[in-house]
Amino acid sequence: MMQATLSNRKNILKVFIIFLFSVFSLFSLADEIREGVLRTPDERFENLKDYPFKPNYMMIDGLRIHYLDEGPKDADPIILFH
Repeated sequence: MMQATLSNRKNILKVFIIFLFSVFSLFSLADEIREGVLRTPDERFENLKDYPFKPNYMMIDGLRIHYLDEGPKDADPIILFH
């Protein structure tokens, strides 16, 4: 009986730790800049491996939108949205 109680406490502790980690991760990944709009903090993009591009931003309807401007200047543009 004592062993079962200890096992249950360990399981409850594991679930609680996972819950806390999940909540912390959710709030540290993005900042709400207005209702329903999240922005990943700029420092999350610093020193990314295999991503040597400089940040470029434009404002559209009060929102900061990131874009890449890479490749030959005389080539046809490729626009990708995600």
